[in-house]
Formats: sequence, C-alpha cells, structure tokens
Amino acid sequence: MFLNSIRPIVLLIGGGVLCTFVFAMPLKKDSQALNTQLTDAYITFRVEGAILQAKLFQDPSIPLVSINATTHHGVVVLTGQVPKQSGIDAILNQTQRLHGVKKIVSHLKVVDTRHGLKS
Repeated sequence: MFLNSIRPIVLLIGGGVLCTFVFAMPLKKDSQALNTQLTDAYITFRVEGAILQAKLFQDPSIPLVSINATTHHGVVVLTGQVPKQSGIDAILNQTQRLHGVKKIVSHLKVVDTRHGLKS
C-alpha cells in the first residue's frame, strides 16, 4: 500500500531552521539495513555539527558551504576546500570524537581562496 511507504524526513539546517520532507520510499524488510541507514544519517548530521564547532571554536576561516560529509556504514567521507591546513586539522579533530565514526576518509584540500590556488 502506498500510504505505508511514506516516510517523513526532518532536517535541521544551520541557524535552527527545521524542514520536513515527505517522500515515498520502499519499506525495508531488513531492519538491520534500515538501522544502518538511520545511524549513518545521524552520524552525518553530527559531523555537520562538528564542522560548525570547528569553525566557531578553532578556525573561523572554515567555510561551511564548501564542505560535504557523507557516511556509509560508519565511514565518514569529507570533501571540500578550506583556506588553511589548520581548518582541516580542526574538522578531523572534531569528527574523530563522534560516537559511531569508524573511519574518516578526508578529501579536504587546502586552497588559497584569494587566488583559487592550492597551497
């Protein structure tokens, strides 16, 4: 039945804006797979918060809009560009503290934002 396959998704966006999206997705028979997906989504949410903490408390030069995080089975993949190595260090430091993070794969790059060149 279609109504049984509707799932609400709630996202907290920077600044405390709460958005709810409803979309249809097939029901999973495997509760472990569903649990893994939810756990990965929660870890990604926490990583995004850790990036914000790194910006606020360690390196204000970290740009929030150019950093992406994804999680698959507890492995966090970070991509994006930051102006200084200290920004990457701060992000990795905050991320590794999170419960549930098994491994961090960083594809973060230092880029001189004044000229668009790698440092």
